[in-house]
Amino acid sequence: MMILMLCYLFMMMMLMKGGVNAANSITYQVGYNTNLVTSGVTTPLRLIKDSRVTTPNITATLRGGGTVDGYLSFAGNTLTVRSASPSPSTIIDLVLVTPQLSSGMYVFTFLNISIEKGNITGGGMWSLAASLLASSITFADDAIVWNSLIATATSGDVIIPSLTCPYNIMVVDISASSRINVAITKIWAGKYTTTATSAAPSVSGQCAQAPSSSVVSGVTTYTNTGTCRSGMWQTLAARAAYVTLNFGSGCTATWKDSESREYIPVSPSITGTTPSLLTRDSQLVNLPKPPSALDANPRAVADCPHDQSGLLLWHNPATWPSGTVPSPSSSIITIPAGKRVLVSSCSFTSGIIYNTIAIPSDSELIFDDAPITLWVRDIKVQGKLSIGSPTCRMLSYIDIKFFGSKDLSDRMGNNLGLKGIGVDVGGSLDIHGKQFHPTWSRLAATATAGSDRIYLMGQAPNWEVGQQVVVVTSSYTDETTKENEVMTIKAISGNVIQFSSVLRFSHWATQDYQCEVGLLSRRIVLQGDQATSDPLKFGGHVIIKGRGRVSGTQFLRMGQQNVLARYPLHFHMLLASCPSCFSKDNAFYLSYYRCISVHGTHNVEVLRNVAFDISGHCMYLEDGIEENNTLSYNLVAHVHTIFHAAAGPDQIGEYYKEQTDLLIPADIAASGYYITNAYNTISGNAASGGWAGYAFPNLFLPMGPSASLPGYAAFVPAARTTLVFDGNTVHSSGYYWRDSGGIYCGGNFYKNATDGLRWYHSGRKGRVTKTASGEDAFMRFTNTKAWLLRAGVAHWGARIEVINLETYDCVRAALLFGKSWLDNAIVTGRTLNPTPFPLVSPFSSPNGNSWQGFQFYDTGTQTILTDVQFRRYFANGNIINPHLDNRVIISMTHSDQFKPQGISATRNISFVDVPRSQVIGNRLQNTGSSRYYNFIDWDGSLVQRTYAALVATNNSWWYLGTDCIMEPDWAVWVCKKTPAREIATLKVTIKDLIDIGVPFNTGTPPLGDTTYYCGNSTLFDDTGISSGRSTVITRNVGITGCTNKGWYLYFYHGSPLFFEVWPEMLPPGLYVLLALSYPAGTTFNIKTVYDYGHNQVKLNYQLTAALSVSEVRSSDGTKYYFDGQHLYLGIADKIQHALPPTPTAFERGGVTLYNQRYGFHYIITATGCTVSKTVGATQYCSAPYKKPLLF
Repeated sequence: MMILMLCYLFMMMMLMKGGVNAANSITYQVGYNTNLVTSGVTTPLRLIKDSRVTTPNITATLRGGGTVDGYLSFAGNTLTVRSASPSPSTIIDLVLVTPQLSSGMYVFTFLNISIEKGNITGGGMWSLAASLLASSITFADDAIVWNSLIATATSGDVIIPSLTCPYNIMVVDISASSRINVAITKIWAGKYTTTATSAAPSVSGQCAQAPSSSVVSGVTTYTNTGTCRSGMWQTLAARAAYVTLNFGSGCTATWKDSESREYIPVSPSITGTTPSLLTRDSQLVNLPKPPSALDANPRAVADCPHDQSGLLLWHNPATWPSGTVPSPSSSIITIPAGKRVLVSSCSFTSGIIYNTIAIPSDSELIFDDAPITLWVRDIKVQGKLSIGSPTCRMLSYIDIKFFGSKDLSDRMGNNLGLKGIGVDVGGSLDIHGKQFHPTWSRLAATATAGSDRIYLMGQAPNWEVGQQVVVVTSSYTDETTKENEVMTIKAISGNVIQFSSVLRFSHWATQDYQCEVGLLSRRIVLQGDQATSDPLKFGGHVIIKGRGRVSGTQFLRMGQQNVLARYPLHFHMLLASCPSCFSKDNAFYLSYYRCISVHGTHNVEVLRNVAFDISGHCMYLEDGIEENNTLSYNLVAHVHTIFHAAAGPDQIGEYYKEQTDLLIPADIAASGYYITNAYNTISGNAASGGWAGYAFPNLFLPMGPSASLPGYAAFVPAARTTLVFDGNTVHSSGYYWRDSGGIYCGGNFYKNATDGLRWYHSGRKGRVTKTASGEDAFMRFTNTKAWLLRAGVAHWGARIEVINLETYDCVRAALLFGKSWLDNAIVTGRTLNPTPFPLVSPFSSPNGNSWQGFQFYDTGTQTILTDVQFRRYFANGNIINPHLDNRVIISMTHSDQFKPQGISATRNISFVDVPRSQVIGNRLQNTGSSRYYNFIDWDGSLVQRTYAALVATNNSWWYLGTDCIMEPDWAVWVCKKTPAREIATLKVTIKDLIDIGVPFNTGTPPLGDTTYYCGNSTLFDDTGISSGRSTVITRNVGITGCTNKGWYLYFYHGSPLFFEVWPEMLPPGLYVLLALSYPAGTTFNIKTVYDYGHNQVKLNYQLTAALSVSEVRSSDGTKYYFDGQHLYLGIADKIQHALPPTPTAFERGGVTLYNQRYGFHYIITATGCTVSKTVGATQYCSAPYKKPLLF
């Protein structure tokens, strides 16, 4: 077979070269490393016959032992090579020299050459019997040839009949008036013969009209009466016509060693002016690409299952124990035990549905590289099903169509289901079609509505005329606008593709971002038949419990919606047993239920696949234990939720449980990539559409059968962090719900302990990520690009790093929760793409849509932005709410319950096309989150200063000194940040007035409401500022302000006889000087307590009285002072001195945010003053408001 392939490749090379020499040669190895003394070997060497070549010029040499004494002339049918000293390892090299014809084409003589056991004694002779086509020949039992096949053309130089059934005949260098005349007299099949049926053969292909027939001297001649259209087919550089003669059930001829010749539709030329083309897909991030070279595909005899020896033919009655070929109506057709059976074009009866084909554990069913169509209900694989191999990609068109109405029975057994391919434990599936590469690309120029062509970026694809592609949307709401377009290729030239019709919509491509284009067609197709699949979305499926390797295959109308484990391609519970399993270069189109499920399986490769128009999550890591899989270079577009799209008015989202129409409730948030366990490699992928592009749901226990596996009872999938998440893009997604995003880390999928059902909660649910050894770990996204989204990244969780990010036309760049770092980013508010944002509250304004760069959260998080450039944020104008005025940094000020600490910081921020007024948008409200809004600009770049700045809300409480400047457009103070100016948060609690964990009226009541407002806090220090710098205290716990200042607290009920102070945030070495008014004669007992028991001896101590305020300030929180009017209490963070070394801050990119502390607090008890009021459990003594003068 290798010989044949070399021959064919040489012929193709000659066609391309067009002939530069008068003669050329190639060496064919026809010897064997077997013992030629005792055994004979028969093999075909197939060359091309042309009537103008009579005797070829052949030379011979020996390798591996022996010398050539000479050879006899080509006489009759025998060529004899003589050696004086042969050896068993001798290889004969035949050199064939061919003439060049006047047409510029090289031709060959078609020979069948057999190496036969010769007379080794004496002179040592091998005899090679060479037979011309029309001569009688001897062949092995499983070889099939024709006795006489004659084909001519009215115009054309070379005729190539291929040895497949149906017979493929190609005419090279045709003209518009070409006719193909075919004459066939007899067909040999094994040891018996058969004569072609009297009916004329059907004809398909570009010359697809029925032939006429005539009989002359007993020879039936079939003449094609159609006109071959010039330029419709090509083989490499040559124009050709291609016709298939199908002899129906009477055709039993094939050749087991046939080498498929690939016929590629010729492309018409493309004319027109080429626009300016993009050469880069990104401005900042690096989007990885698959290797440009095709996968290794030697197609040697050892690589190709259909070229192996010892194969039995399906359509040979002798193959079957019964002596007859099984009828398609058989309830089950079982491949004979221990046998390897080959199917070819003529094996299956056309138009008839086979029931179940079963392959026992010691058997193999092999498809020839020939056009094959199979209609079937089930294929059960316990042995092997081989359609090519990873190193022998099939070139032919093979179509397997699965039939059957919805039925939940397990017809194949062992939970393999029905209507598909079930690979049982120990079974093996190989399906490998031609590699089209790359499988998807990006536009290099905007494709406008009404145009019939597109220009692709990067590597030119080897796509073909007649194939279908999807041009992906550049609209925000993928599901409602439906601007993805499936187009048919009319012509292709390098990176230019012309369609058979014009585009209905424009598809955007600028340096900002580009729409994707994905190839949907493949030469091998697994599909559910439309009539029984569409009505109930019950298509075919492939489940693999053994080994599965699939490439170059289209999955069309596959998956069985809301039927567990019935997905287009499903690697089921393999654990680590199949490191060679993969899905490569496949296409999933019109899928009813997912694309690829990696279920309870590790180390699978999912590479270069294209998926379009998918219901439910597409790339699906099912149970949460799946790790070390690789999902790279895939494109998923137009994903649909099932039953309903999760929404909700706030962060809570919605709860759904499993039901008949929603077996997996997480499908209300269907995504392109469903990643239940982040410890996988996910790189170079693209996602468009869906509730999210990439979903990281929280599973706090494994789901499904994985939950009962040994070692997984206490496994927490949500605790696993990213292995690699790099170079992924997402767009036109994440718009169903206000807090979703293109990449969404959130939601909770779980099994309810009460009702035993699966539930999904779509909203805010965080994850705490750890290493395998239990140490804190960060989710990490690198080189991410996002556009046309609610948010590029939406993350509910404890720790996240987003490094290298580009976002465009997003309502917000990201929503980051927990400890989060966004570093090295380009954030563009609005590009020139005219696609509008959806008019969905709260992201619309009276003057149109709005977008924001980033919103700092209001409490409990830590957020650092470094090296971020914001672009194109323009004012809407006349906007009362600055959040709706397209600002770069916006506050979160809606709540009094949630009050910010020092949790936000920036460094090295720059702007392009951003008016100064749009840099900050702070919405002032009567809430604690508004009164205490703050962040640190570590180098002043964001607020456009030359110094580090403390930025805080427009409230006199934040007028820290005369260096502070009010920015009215931003509604903030900008003060110089010094080492003494950090952010502190104290939780002052008074029983039944201000209690931890007891929120009180979390809205925004009017000022003066004494049931809500309970006092004031006022700054005092040594700045000399005499005006009052104060803000109100509410019944919700928490006061945030500046360190190394005096905070005077005044409560409307009076001064409490008992209260506590919890230093929630207080940087090391800094303090807050707390002051309250008390009547003269009041005495105090003040101590500290640490609630958590660790090192209590060091943290539980009694404060002593100082002699001055200055002594209190220098006491590091261990002293207090009472001057007869004011109690002065120095508050400091003592935990850092007492506990084992622990991080005191979150530090990234040259920025420090101090951690919040819990458990340590001061307890203050006052006695000796007259009780003026009792409210609940707390007594108060009367004291006038009097701000301290001392500091």
